[in-house]
Amino acid sequence: MNPAQELFGDQQDDDHQQNYIHIRNQQRNGRKSLTIIQGLPKQFSSKKILKHFKKVAEERGAVPRSAQTFSQEFNCNGSITEDPEFGKVIMIQGDKRKLVGDFLVHEGIAEKDFVKASL
Repeated sequence: MNPAQELFGDQQDDDHQQNYIHIRNQQRNGRKSLTIIQGLPKQFSSKKILKHFKKVAEERGAVPRSAQTFSQEFNCNGSITEDPEFGKVIMIQGDKRKLVGDFLVHEGIAEKDFVKASL
């Protein structure tokens, strides 16, 4: 079992097919926006990933990026919705496309080639 599976995994089987994870930004009004994450592998718990995004208050300037540093940079709220076509969709406040993409690759949840962030 890989480290990402231990941290963010559900108690399901390891058989999975690697699909693309889409990270998009949806403009709300003025400067407000949502980051939408679709296509996470089913063996990872969306609740645990969202909890990690929301967990720690913001702390700038931390180098190198560890898992804790990533969560400190997010400093956002979010929710999980169930879509009949796309499955579980994570929505977090603010434009966090780059951070989400880097986090998913860093934690081993997805390979860089399978993360599609529309920047």
